[in-house]
Amino acid sequence: MILPRLLLATLCLPFMLAAETLPPVEEGKVPMSIEALYAPFDPAKEPLEVTVVKEHEEDGIVVRRLTYVVGTFKGRKSVMGAFHAFPKQRAGKLPGIVQMHGGGQVAQAGTVVGWARNGYSAIAINWGGEAMAGQLPGEPGTDWGALDATQKGHNSHYASCLPDGMTLDPFESPRNSNWFLITLAAQRAVTFLQRQPEVDPARIGATGHSMGGTLTVMLAGSDPRIKAAAPSCGGVGGAPESLRARSGNAARPKNPSRIHAATIDETNYLRRVTCPIVYLGPQNDFNGLLDELFMNWEAVPAKQVAFAISKHLNHRQDPGASFVDALWFEQHLKGGITLPRTPEIAAVLKGPQGEPLVTVRPDPAHPVEKVEILYSCDPNGQFRFWRGAVVRREGAAWLARCPVFSTGLPLYFIANVHYRFPDPELAGPPWNALPGKYYFLSSKLLAFEAPAVQAAGPVATDAHDRLVEADFATLGDWYELERGHPEFRQIVTRKVKDPKWRGPDGATLAIDVRDPRGGTLALSFDFNSYRQYGAERVSGEFAAELPFAASPEWQTLELELSDLIPVDGKSALPESWQTLCALGISGRLRAGPPGAEKTLGAGRFDAERRLRQLRWVGGTVPGTLLMPGGSVLDPAARAREFQRQIDRSIELEKRDPRK
Repeated sequence: MILPRLLLATLCLPFMLAAETLPPVEEGKVPMSIEALYAPFDPAKEPLEVTVVKEHEEDGIVVRRLTYVVGTFKGRKSVMGAFHAFPKQRAGKLPGIVQMHGGGQVAQAGTVVGWARNGYSAIAINWGGEAMAGQLPGEPGTDWGALDATQKGHNSHYASCLPDGMTLDPFESPRNSNWFLITLAAQRAVTFLQRQPEVDPARIGATGHSMGGTLTVMLAGSDPRIKAAAPSCGGVGGAPESLRARSGNAARPKNPSRIHAATIDETNYLRRVTCPIVYLGPQNDFNGLLDELFMNWEAVPAKQVAFAISKHLNHRQDPGASFVDALWFEQHLKGGITLPRTPEIAAVLKGPQGEPLVTVRPDPAHPVEKVEILYSCDPNGQFRFWRGAVVRREGAAWLARCPVFSTGLPLYFIANVHYRFPDPELAGPPWNALPGKYYFLSSKLLAFEAPAVQAAGPVATDAHDRLVEADFATLGDWYELERGHPEFRQIVTRKVKDPKWRGPDGATLAIDVRDPRGGTLALSFDFNSYRQYGAERVSGEFAAELPFAASPEWQTLELELSDLIPVDGKSALPESWQTLCALGISGRLRAGPPGAEKTLGAGRFDAERRLRQLRWVGGTVPGTLLMPGGSVLDPAARAREFQRQIDRSIELEKRDPRK
């Protein structure tokens, strides 16, 4: 029987509509909550259409490069490339891990292999769309089809819900956000794991770094199948208004879109995270800002919330934090261990001796190796320098007096409690294969705004100190990069931003060096970062080099402001040391205008090159010290600074000797 065309079209219409994964929405009636946004999407409904492109084994681990279908949007399928790995020999069902890479990066087989060695079935989704290792031209991989959720061709739509040729809806809609689309892809990855024969579908965890950290929070807050989560350097949420009201804060510009604020900002997802969740991130991260983290995570309803905050670093982890996610999953997906609870921290702003007094009480059920108590008076959370206090133990508590330079500044306190690593046989990816002897967990952040400090009336017992660093024996106030590359090794501190060690006006910076080979010491200087001291003051990166002769004796090297070279080759020199935010000492640096760059520094910055007595000589300590609170960057300038941080982070990761 031949049906009339009109009747045939009518009968086929439901099937044509069903081909689209998401139902249409009308302008003005778009979803305005997390519940409404994700309710129409059933991540288990449509066939995954998995294609295994390549499979191999390495040391008992099955490794696959594959693709699966996210859904059909605007008549075309969106396909996600991924790596999947699991141990070939196993006893019983395994927990699963969904891993999400960071911005500008690509899914890596080494990541899932590391999880497989720990007894998991893991999938790393390649949401960024770059070719994965081993992927030949023409081989299947990530293909978003009629949409684009990558940074390559659609980077604008991590902050925008407006329509364009690569979005789902032709009007402002949360379904136009890249974040939403990638979260759908991650939910489909959960479905993939649940359907693997080796996986226990009730034990799925999620983790990711940077933008992957944000996606981890979005996945955990939108998909109840996630039973444990470990975001890194992302997923802190937008700045609350109370933070924006703080003079000198580091909050990013507020997204003006009401739709984005209600449905995409991860603050909304945090309020829905009920699984155990641990945050891994450093104190000075440009992406996972510390103040937003501790303000927004107060709303997380999960009963078990923990933190591992690496001191002084930006967008990377201290070795003591790098395996905390693995320990978290061991506890909450396997039940094999029990980690200490979050350390309790309390502060009396005017203690018995007039100074602030901080008390930390770790979980008494776990032996403690070391307690660090850190504090700061800097309102800018991104560039804040954290002083290490002198800690003493009294019974089950660790205490520290925290001398202050001024009673008119805010105060912030945090603690890291170190423990012996419980399972040294846990493994990581090739670039971070084995844990160290110790790991740490952090307390919450205590924050007291300036009026509260003034009302408490602590005694200002601290004073300016011209000696910035005495002997460089421990680098406790510094962080280190590229230790495995002596030519480019760099140590950096924000100590010079603290009023205690601020450079006097007109002072010379001096340092003693001993290196029998001779050479040139390269120094880097970051002034007025993000224009936190005001737009009228010089902002930028500068460098200098200090040559010294081959000698077994100590030599004193000195430089003045006029010796600095702008890294961009054009910036004016800063007028004083007061706006110096960071100081670095390196083996080699590049400075100067494009096409005429100059290499600064010579020799190897290794154990034979000894340093001591970094100090300010001469000059006058100003009567009024500048503090952050200047002009706010316009959105375009802020975006440029943010991208510069991303580029620098990616470049450092490429040169990381662990990789």
